[in-house]
Amino acid sequence: MLNEHDVVAAAVVVLVHVVVVLIVVVVVVVVVVVVVVVVVVVVVVVVVGGGGGGGGGGVVKVPNDVLIEIVSMKPFLMF
Repeated sequence: MLNEHDVVAAAVVVLVHVVVVLIVVVVVVVVVVVVVVVVVVVVVVVVVGGGGGGGGGGVVKVPNDVLIEIVSMKPFLMF
């Protein structure tokens, strides 16, 4: 038979596992979102820059608006 102490201990172990799994899931989701955002930004920078008039050094031709948007997004990427 299980006494009360065993039940409490089992409940704590289960809770700890659930919390750890939740934390891992959140971290993975955040990492995936950040990677996707970075990839999208890079693609946009290359496409917008390259499509600009005549190719060559796409990054230089990125409009200032895009750069400002990317910079203003950085604080959100930290979380």
